[in-house]
Amino acid sequence: MFLNFYQLAEPPFGVTPDPRFLYLGSTHREALASVLHGLNTGRGFTALIAGAGMGKTALLRLILQKLQASRRTAFLSQSRCSPRELLMSVLASLGIESGGESFQAMHAKLNDILLREYNTQKRFVVVIDEAQDLAEPTLELLRVLSNLETSREKLIHFVLSGHPQLAERLASPQLIQ
Repeated sequence: MFLNFYQLAEPPFGVTPDPRFLYLGSTHREALASVLHGLNTGRGFTALIAGAGMGKTALLRLILQKLQASRRTAFLSQSRCSPRELLMSVLASLGIESGGESFQAMHAKLNDILLREYNTQKRFVVVIDEAQDLAEPTLELLRVLSNLETSREKLIHFVLSGHPQLAERLASPQLIQ
């Protein structure tokens, strides 16, 4: 009924965060600019922290659309996983089978593919939604993976998105590194 009244072709408030319907108010524009700046400076990590229902996932999907031509990307929404499962997910997003390989073999494979991507001028961005649910060992793996680098720049960039608890977790003394 409201579709006809407002002459809409489709419902704008679906059950999934669709970036086509994201209203970029001043707060969302600032968040978008901050994440893109973090990616462009190549520091290895960027955090997007806001309360539930604030549009983080829709904003992340918009960012991934913007990066599509210039970077390889992965969007991981399952953050309750072991370090091994996370590494397997990252490899799978690059199209690499990791089967029953050792952790060290998977790490070496990731390093090799990131170096190949670097040589073709493509950078790799991993977006992890609901990152406040990452366990400490998995966060430590992200830190270790962020050490994959050349003498000039990082080979992988992580965007951690989550609720305000994420900021608390990242500031904890156990994660000082």
